[in-house]
Amino acid sequence: MNMNMNKKKARPYIYSWDEVPLFVDIPFCSKLLGICCETIRQKCANGKIRALKTDAGWRISKETLMEFYEKGGVI
Repeated sequence: MNMNMNKKKARPYIYSWDEVPLFVDIPFCSKLLGICCETIRQKCANGKIRALKTDAGWRISKETLMEFYEKGGVI
């Protein structure tokens, strides 16, 4: 069995807000912000991060991420 089949492709670095999709999932948000997935999930669930709950999980808007940076990284 080929061991490389189970590895996911690494997402490229983001260099501009123009490269961020309108909505991102928790793993993408985690890598972008440098915060663990579980912390982001908890903050979404208790309303500290504005997010949409879908069948596929939480989705966080680009606007919310930009506000995070404008506030100096405080959620």
